[in-house]
Amino acid sequence: MICDKLENLEKYVGANPRFAKAIPFIKALIATDPAKGRHDMPDCDVEGAVYANVNSYDTNVLSDATQMEAHRKYIDIQIILEGEETIYLPALEELRTTKAYDESGDYELMAMPSPDSCVRLNLPAGSFAIFFTGEAHAPNLAVNDKTTFVRKVVGKVLE
Repeated sequence: MICDKLENLEKYVGANPRFAKAIPFIKALIATDPAKGRHDMPDCDVEGAVYANVNSYDTNVLSDATQMEAHRKYIDIQIILEGEETIYLPALEELRTTKAYDESGDYELMAMPSPDSCVRLNLPAGSFAIFFTGEAHAPNLAVNDKTTFVRKVVGKVLE
């Protein structure tokens, strides 16, 4: 997992071979004030290897229904454009699967461990977090239980 300010995103192009093209694509997309939905990077080495989902929502308060997610094929580059959210990261304990891996959606869901055992990553506007495959995370959560509007881009990069 990597966390930093958006202005430093280019520093991480060496973290994956596709980042050299994916990061400029995502930064250019952000500069256009993109519409909600999926935006595919043209001219990928593999069709669908890099795309970005633009979304907006009100953050959720942590509850018994909160689950963690992990991906097996795609790396997430989660960029907060507006608002602020907390992403919970599990401690070094084994997570219990609640929804088996869905290959078409590239996600698996796991029960949220005790929040007290988790690391809380607060992401304000202008920051990002990169989650590599297999790294569980619970995004879209309210900071200090105060819901807020968030506008976010999630870059998806095939590993």
